[in-house]
Amino acid sequence: MNTNLGTSDECCDLELEGRKLNVALDAGTDSIMDLSTGGDLDSARAFFRE
Repeated sequence: MNTNLGTSDECCDLELEGRKLNVALDAGTDSIMDLSTGGDLDSARAFFRE
């Protein structure tokens, strides 16, 4: 299973992305890709690295 996460200009909710990440990890995802295209990209990418 692959998981795509990310923010956009329309939705930049890092708390929501964190919940999605936890669900994916609990489900045993094989890979995670950050597809962020908007919002504060530096903060989003730092958040996903944690």
